[in-house]
Amino acid sequence: MGVVNSLNNLGALVVLTNPVYLKAFAPEQINGLAMIFLRVNNFGIGLMELFTALYMISFGLLILRSGYLPRVLGILIIVGACAFPINTFTKILIPQFYPALMTRLTMLLNAFGPPATMLWLLIKGVNAPQPIGVD
Repeated sequence: MGVVNSLNNLGALVVLTNPVYLKAFAPEQINGLAMIFLRVNNFGIGLMELFTALYMISFGLLILRSGYLPRVLGILIIVGACAFPINTFTKILIPQFYPALMTRLTMLLNAFGPPATMLWLLIKGVNAPQPIGVD
């Protein structure tokens, strides 16, 4: 999905490099067309955020149920995952409200769970009993 969404950036780039066949359009029209490509790319990123939220919720639930990692890590990941749909729907439904507050909220809520989980796994690891002599 990310690769297909990148085509919108390439579309904006093609429009802005002034190919010969776009000489029929006024500069304002060319700029508007490029902005359409960039806005569609922004909505594609929002769609990918929804799938990221589904992954993070399932990963947080896995941490909660497994018992190998501290439960607070799973809770932090789930809370951070809830910020992605809020960010996406705010981007679509209230575009004038979107840029400042919702992006900061999403970044703030995701600043704790995923990095803390990575650090826990790197430093502490999982202390699960390993089977001995299973052949």
